[in-house]
Amino acid sequence: MIRTANATLVGPCLASVTRRRRHCLLVLLAVAGQLLLALAGPAPVMAGGPCATIAAPCALSTWRPQDEVWLISTRGLGLPRAGCCLSGTPRFQRWDPRRGWQPAGAAEFHAAGASPRITCFYVHGNQIQAGRAPARGWRVYLAILGGRAEAPPLRYVIWSWPSDRASGPLRDARIKAARTDVDGFYLASVLAEMPPGPPVSLIGFSFGSRVITGASHLLGGGVLAGRALPRAGAEDRVRPRTVLLAAALETGWLQPGHCHGQAVAQMESLLLLYNSCDPLLRRYRFLTGDRRSTALGFTGLPPLGRLGGPPTNFRQRDLAPLIGRVHDWNATVGSRAAMADVSRVVLDPPAPPAGL
Repeated sequence: MIRTANATLVGPCLASVTRRRRHCLLVLLAVAGQLLLALAGPAPVMAGGPCATIAAPCALSTWRPQDEVWLISTRGLGLPRAGCCLSGTPRFQRWDPRRGWQPAGAAEFHAAGASPRITCFYVHGNQIQAGRAPARGWRVYLAILGGRAEAPPLRYVIWSWPSDRASGPLRDARIKAARTDVDGFYLASVLAEMPPGPPVSLIGFSFGSRVITGASHLLGGGVLAGRALPRAGAEDRVRPRTVLLAAALETGWLQPGHCHGQAVAQMESLLLLYNSCDPLLRRYRFLTGDRRSTALGFTGLPPLGRLGGPPTNFRQRDLAPLIGRVHDWNATVGSRAAMADVSRVVLDPPAPPAGL
């Protein structure tokens, strides 16, 4: 029943007609919108950055010729065999501003590591298709530079792992949680081959943070899902500066004796940007099936004394006042204050150790 301005009750037949008219109008608007998009043609393509499939935020003026941009992908690779053997080799590509992504090899990548450039890896989170990974990585690259023309030369690496959406949200999350162990091993294997030199930084969002802490645990001599790195050359491995954004891993995992308990000892520094109002990580217990489980990206770091390892520069910041009640990559990377913290980790000289 519908009440008119004269308070007269109109029967359900007229209400049904009104609903049909509203439905028809919505359909017509949708068709018109599709027609306008077709007439407008495809979205403009920029030739100035590795996210050449979209127009923003790439621009010729934002790519610095003194920098190198790489894409390393493990998509299509299976599980590493037991022990320390890889089942395949990640695919390496290097960005050429004139020819786009060009195939390269691991040897070429590691040879480039002998240059004085700072190296920074970005590991994306869940449900990112292969075609979207470069665009996300490129935006993080721009946010790190933040217009700092004086920033030192940078070798920037986008790490692309198989995180396409699987059916069922809980099933999807559990599949990707298991995959982070695999990609932690692949990432650790690449990092273990890098020669000592300029600083190396690792930045991860959500499950990407879990990939990074798993890799750091392996670099520190740990065992992850039955896999370990060769012991040879362990003392000369890189000690990365680490940034964890909305970290989707257990709060206590970085403590000695826990799943990623040897990660902290391998880090030069650690910056955790968590969100105490994150609605997704608040429900982390459903991923593990343990109601006591909490996510590091929701609670923040445990007290400093519980982390063990050598004096490390630990810092953390609650992003809730900046981005609110979201688990959102756009909000995190779009926060100038948050990305200024990340930029300092990647580009600034090492700071003296400090407590929380």
